[in-house]
Amino acid sequence: MKPWDYDITVSVWNEFWAPELCSGLQKGGFKVLALDTCKTPIPLVTNERCETSRILTALFQRTAWPPLIEAGQNVFEAFARRRVGRSKVFWGWNGHHLSAFRAARSAGQVIVCERGSTHSAWAARRLSGVHGRLGWGQTDLHMNRREIRAIEEYAIADHIMVPSRFVLRTFLEEGVDPRKLHCNPYGVDVDFWSQVDGRTRSNGPLVFIFTANITPRKGAHILLQAWEKADLRDAELWFVGGIHFPIREMFPCRDNVRFLGSKSHQEIRALYERASIYILPSFEEGMARSGLEAMAAGLPLIITEETGLTDVMNPGEHGWVVPSGDVDSLVQILRESTLDRDRLGQMSKACKLRANLFGKSAYGLRAAQTARAIFGKMTSKL
Repeated sequence: MKPWDYDITVSVWNEFWAPELCSGLQKGGFKVLALDTCKTPIPLVTNERCETSRILTALFQRTAWPPLIEAGQNVFEAFARRRVGRSKVFWGWNGHHLSAFRAARSAGQVIVCERGSTHSAWAARRLSGVHGRLGWGQTDLHMNRREIRAIEEYAIADHIMVPSRFVLRTFLEEGVDPRKLHCNPYGVDVDFWSQVDGRTRSNGPLVFIFTANITPRKGAHILLQAWEKADLRDAELWFVGGIHFPIREMFPCRDNVRFLGSKSHQEIRALYERASIYILPSFEEGMARSGLEAMAAGLPLIITEETGLTDVMNPGEHGWVVPSGDVDSLVQILRESTLDRDRLGQMSKACKLRANLFGKSAYGLRAAQTARAIFGKMTSKL
């Protein structure tokens, strides 16, 4: 067999958490090649960027024209496929590497599939039900085609990386071999978010903040229904994120509800100085990194299990967990959370301490531990 140029190829369309992964693997002693569309090179490792895909993705972000994103993904997949066979392990993002995974299998590489959210079939059923109850049709055909390809990638892969135990459970429910599955919660820039001191939180109304795309998947409509029913006094609800369905036309909005639009991390950090509670009643996620960022900023959480955040928070100590889609349970928690601001202060301190375990470097080190286990299995088979 020919000598390998690298230990691991990490291939990621867009950026996601590739820098943290590559850095952790490199620090763990592995020689890494990164294939990506990042704006700037990933530090410490050899980078090969697909500039055409990056440009198409940037154009999509400006125009929101779906064919551009599909073209960018297809270009990147071809780019990655042409670079297969240069390492012992090919570590690729799910949904963007079917032909590359097939080529890697032919080249004798071990294949790691990185999946950022629940099993595709599980997610399709869950979101079809959510959209159906809203009177919507199925999700768009482009996404369906790509998710079908994602399922094919699960079958080809030797290992599947997932970010939370909830996600892992959806794979088991779909019959995936548990020996393939590895769980590693994401990390965030704790130093950046922990700069929030929250001294202004006691001034004025209690602020609940939702920082995510405003979609049915994220439970935004459930939150608005619960907010209307809870009828809170001296409290505000802030939505931060792009609006992707006509939520304001479909559901009543009180005067104490604000839609602030999409914001940069710096702007969100400034909003966290005033906000007191992070809230995300999602129906489907992988692990909501915005919730980890909020914890690092000292915000207690109101979440569903589907956010994946129950892996990193303890109910009662760092916030509350509600069943997804349950308006009445959310109403109860909203009311309970406003009763004792001193308790919120205690939760805030506990959240900051807990978030220290989930920094970017910790995520990368856990990934390196998994890689060592994978290489150990490869060696034992020789």
